[in-house]
Amino acid sequence: GGHIAAWGLRDESREGASRLVGVVQSDAAAAADGYSTCTRGETAAILVVGEEFLSGLVPERQSSELLRLLEGASLQVKQVRVVENDAEVVAFMIRRLSSVHRFLFILGGVGAGYGDVTPAAVAKAFGTGMQEHPALLDLLLTALPDTPLPRPGAR
Repeated sequence: GGHIAAWGLRDESREGASRLVGVVQSDAAAAADGYSTCTRGETAAILVVGEEFLSGLVPERQSSELLRLLEGASLQVKQVRVVENDAEVVAFMIRRLSSVHRFLFILGGVGAGYGDVTPAAVAKAFGTGMQEHPALLDLLLTALPDTPLPRPGAR
């Protein structure tokens, strides 16, 4: 019928039967039987954004380094996903992964280039706007003086 797989959608509006719905329903049934369940545990996911990784032109190494660091902090990473620089796709994956995992780490897509869509995608995923935070930017500029960061009003 009208079912379209979640990964083939730009949003969840036309998905007929989500696996997450089944998980939530099975958790509700288990809870009714006296079992303690949780669909959003103390787990993490990593979302890597960039066509350069999907094409194989650039080897993606950041997630393995982050995995090592998170493992050292006793945080269990359950998923690593690599997606294109498309704000709709990134927002969709942010909604999906953040609904399942308590922590979501996003790598890539945050530079000043035209294809860097992560900030806008995060805002879209959570239905918020974007705004500059001057105090936070000042902290970053002080802590990372040799790192090229956007200056207020430079965009």
